[in-house]
Amino acid sequence: MMARSGPVLLVGTRKGVFVVSGDDSRCEWTVSTPMFLGHIVQHAVLDPRNRRRLLLGVSTGHLGPTVFHTDDLGATWTEATRPPAFRSRESLSRSLSSVFWLTPGHVDEPDVWYAGGSPQGCSARPTAG
Repeated sequence: MMARSGPVLLVGTRKGVFVVSGDDSRCEWTVSTPMFLGHIVQHAVLDPRNRRRLLLGVSTGHLGPTVFHTDDLGATWTEATRPPAFRSRESLSRSLSSVFWLTPGHVDEPDVWYAGGSPQGCSARPTAG
């Protein structure tokens, strides 16, 4: 994904995530090749606090739901070392089936993200973890 001055849309699909980039006049658009081809990307979001970190909520098939982030516009990706999950031995014995929402923490928490999952749950984690 190249840095652009025009609008950029992040499109998460069942086939991966695509970057749709427009020129400044929004008359010409290009679609990238897919990243995470074959994986379900539930949510893709650019961190508004630094406009550099991109996070994805991904279902990777047999490995389950997780979060990936990149600081170089998709050239390299890092998976969360502790993906969102319910506590072990939780009373309802739930397991996370998807991460469908990612939102950044407060500006005073530069590395904190909140993840919404299904079944219903919320998890707060630093992006490095």
